[in-house]
Amino acid sequence: MIKSMRNIKIFRLLSPRSYLSCLRILIVFCLWVAVSRVPLEAQVLHWISGGVTVRHDVFSGATTNLTLPGSAVTLSSDVPGNRLFHFRVPFTLVRSDLDGLDVLELTSYPFGFIDLTAVASIERVFWINEFNGQLVSVDFQGLNPDVVGGMFGASGIAADEVDGYLYMSFAGQGAIRRYNLQGSNPVNIIGSGLNNPRDVQLDQVQQRLFWINGAGDIQRRGIAGGPIETVVPSGAVPGIIEHFVVDDVFQQIYLGTSVGAVWQMTTDGTLAVNMYSGGTSISELTFGYSTVCVPGFIRGDVNDDGLFNIADVVRTLEVLFVQGSQSLSCEVSADANDDEQTNVADAIYSLSALFVAGSPPLSEPHPNCGADPTPGTLGCEVSTICPCP
Repeated sequence: MIKSMRNIKIFRLLSPRSYLSCLRILIVFCLWVAVSRVPLEAQVLHWISGGVTVRHDVFSGATTNLTLPGSAVTLSSDVPGNRLFHFRVPFTLVRSDLDGLDVLELTSYPFGFIDLTAVASIERVFWINEFNGQLVSVDFQGLNPDVVGGMFGASGIAADEVDGYLYMSFAGQGAIRRYNLQGSNPVNIIGSGLNNPRDVQLDQVQQRLFWINGAGDIQRRGIAGGPIETVVPSGAVPGIIEHFVVDDVFQQIYLGTSVGAVWQMTTDGTLAVNMYSGGTSISELTFGYSTVCVPGFIRGDVNDDGLFNIADVVRTLEVLFVQGSQSLSCEVSADANDDEQTNVADAIYSLSALFVAGSPPLSEPHPNCGADPTPGTLGCEVSTICPCP
């Protein structure tokens, strides 16, 4: 009760703006969870380097070149839905999974496409035909095409899936406009005066727009107004900033450069980290949250047979004292006393739980599969009895 009252007091101390920011974080997370229907665990980047589509897992640092037909031109992703969309030479819109498998050709489009944007909430993918001045879209199956004209000079597109808007930058007009998801009802967010803006990006949480200007700077401004700020000036990192994306939950920017490098920094342009180098020009970037399955386990079920008995104690002692014994694929299952160590004390604790009346039971997860409520240094790579779903 006291803890609940403290939480209430904390929310009362929040300013209206801070409260709205917290609320938007919750809405963004809920939207991703609703689309993926599973917990969100990992951050995934894809980019194009010299026509090759590359996948990069932010947490692990693993980078993989995807094997796909043709040269990639532009891309977007629905990461929770395990879908990657990309235009590839000879000018075909293709959908694959995040590893470049299960490739499906959605539609052919002759020329002029820029800034592909997937909108998972309505399962449509949008792009700009810069030659004909059109906003074009199809659904995630490549069906039900739609074309909206009057978009000459458009140079970037970003989707607000929470409030149901598209934001588009117009380089020649120095403007950024907002549309509904049908591409109608335009509203000038910044009517004019920008220096050739392109690659507009949205921070849904803080309600800000970011873009690259004609000088190569990343700039931003609040949707409701306020000053224009230069967040990442040209020259802050080696090479020209070709493209960037915004992680609005953790307030990070990921940007690709003409010298084949990818950088991570805060949305204020600080704490820059060179997370990848050695590519060619990084022409496109897309970002999202993926799912990582951490296997559950049964504490005490050391031999991974779904039971808790003397065989598990024997297995624990075998691993501890018999040279050449096979290591445990789920080490945390042997931590019977939950002290984040595996030693003879765990065998004694298990023996007591099995044979000494009145001994304390093993901590959760026991006797059923589950996650470790007190995670520490011991892990579980594989569990036969409690596999990933």
